[in-house]
Amino acid sequence: MELECWQAAACEDNLGALGLIRERLEGAFHDQKLPIVVDAYSDPRMLLKAVGDGRRYDLFFLDIDMPGLNGIELCRRLRADGSRALVVFISGKEELVFQTFEVQPFRFVRKNHFQEELPQLAGLAAGCPHVRLRGLMAIPPVSTLPGANRRYFSEMRNLFVDIMKKMSDNQSVMDCLSMGMSADYEDAIAEGATLVRVGTALFGPRPPHEPRPLTAPCP
Repeated sequence: MELECWQAAACEDNLGALGLIRERLEGAFHDQKLPIVVDAYSDPRMLLKAVGDGRRYDLFFLDIDMPGLNGIELCRRLRADGSRALVVFISGKEELVFQTFEVQPFRFVRKNHFQEELPQLAGLAAGCPHVRLRGLMAIPPVSTLPGANRRYFSEMRNLFVDIMKKMSDNQSVMDCLSMGMSADYEDAIAEGATLVRVGTALFGPRPPHEPRPLTAPCP
């Protein structure tokens, strides 16, 4: 998926740093031949209001250490409002990087290395815009015993629920649990499968595989 123009928002309470971030962001993306428009916000509450009023963004660049509402809480509220944009935290306090993991940011950029890390960031963003995990798929061991695979389906369902809870940006789109085939699809459905593969039940078994010779026979 290629965007015609990236819509980005930068939020930083220091006006001088905010202007510099905006200028360098635009320059780094343009160097990658990626058109971008960056809206600048010095107050996180104004960014929340803009998003609540319908302004849509593909990228957020958020300072972490801001008075009143820090960047991590701001990200959490943006997610709660339904935003699926990529989030990049910009901070001079590297010790805060581990605190950002709970909101699943796309990237953490150090302010004192901002200029050097921006080109790589722009390239990464171009390579995976709006990629989201939609679900999980599992194929358990082959078994002829009734109910033998049900425990695998149960474990898969638990993993699906656990991942969905931990990845806040996927909660509204992670809706596919693919497991179960013709011999065990009933157990899979009972354990929460949303997609099953039942080709054999519908069309019959496949013909036996006949290996082809590696080289053509001599005439």
